[in-house]
Amino acid sequence: MPPEKSRSFYSFEQALDARYRIPLDDAKASEHILSAVYVHENDFPLAVHFHDFYEINIITEGSGTHIIGQNSFPALMGDVFIIPPHIPHGYEEAPAQHLKILHILLSKKFMLEYESILKNINGYSLFFNIEPQLRKNNNIKMFANINNAEFIYYLHEINKLLAFCEGHIGDPLNETNKNVKILNLICDLAVSLISGSNTLPQDSVPALPDLLHVLAYIENNFAEDVTLADLSRVANMSRSTLLKQFAKLCKCSPSDYLLTIRVENSCKMLEHTDASISQIAQDCGFYDSSHFSKMFYRVKNILPKDYRKSVKS
Repeated sequence: MPPEKSRSFYSFEQALDARYRIPLDDAKASEHILSAVYVHENDFPLAVHFHDFYEINIITEGSGTHIIGQNSFPALMGDVFIIPPHIPHGYEEAPAQHLKILHILLSKKFMLEYESILKNINGYSLFFNIEPQLRKNNNIKMFANINNAEFIYYLHEINKLLAFCEGHIGDPLNETNKNVKILNLICDLAVSLISGSNTLPQDSVPALPDLLHVLAYIENNFAEDVTLADLSRVANMSRSTLLKQFAKLCKCSPSDYLLTIRVENSCKMLEHTDASISQIAQDCGFYDSSHFSKMFYRVKNILPKDYRKSVKS
C-alpha cells in the first residue's frame, strides 16, 4: 500500500489486496472486513487518485501539502480530515520533513452497518460531508486538529487500531473491536472539528457559522420540502443575503446543493437496496419517479435504472 501511482482509482477490495495480500477474488476472506488501518510514509509525492470508500487521514508526523480537487493546503502534524468517495486527492512531502499519515479506510459495508450510529454522532455531517466539499471548492482550511495536549492520547488510540490490523484482520471478534474503536475515534474527532469551526477566520466568508447551520439543515432534511424561506430562517438572513453568501461559499445555489444531496442519497439506495424507483424518489424528496429520473440525469448524466444496473452488474 498504496496502490501503484499509475492507478488513478481503486476500490476497498484493491486496498486490502495491496496492503494485506487478501486476493480480490477471495470474498470469504474479506467478508467480515469493514475497515482497514495503516500508516503511509516514505513514498511521497503521492499522485492524485480517488477511491470508492471514505478515508480518515491523520497527520501523525512531519508536514506536507494536501491536494484535493483544484485546491491544496498545508498538512501539519495533528491535522485530521476526511476524503469521501470519488474525490481526487494526493500529497506532497515538505522538504526535510518525514511525513507520516494514518489512513483509516471505511468501506461501503462499514458505512451501511453503522449508518444509524454515525448519523447520530454530533458533527457527523460536518466532518464527513460538508467540510470535505468546502475544502474541495474553496480555500478554507477547516481541518480538525489534535492539539499537543491531546496528541499522546490519540497516538495511544491509533496504536490500538494498528494492533487490530496486525495478524488478526478478518477475525470477526477482532473486527468488531476495531470498528467500535473507530466509531469512538470518529466521535472525538467530530467534536474537535465543531470546536475548531467556531474559531475560523471570518474574513473570506463572514457568515460561515450561519451557513454551516444551513448546510447541516439541508443534509438532515433533504427528504422534506426544503424551501428558501426555511433556509433563510435557519441562517437568520434575508433571502438575497443568503443567496449571495451561499454562492460565495459553495459555488452554487441552495437549490443546486439540495439537488446534489438528494441525488447522492438516491445513489446509495439504488446501489444498496431493492427499493423501487418511485419509492426512492419519495424517500429522497423528489415529486415523483419522472421528476427523480429527470433530475438524476441532470446531475449524473445517466438514468436511475441504468445507474442501478451499472453498480450491481
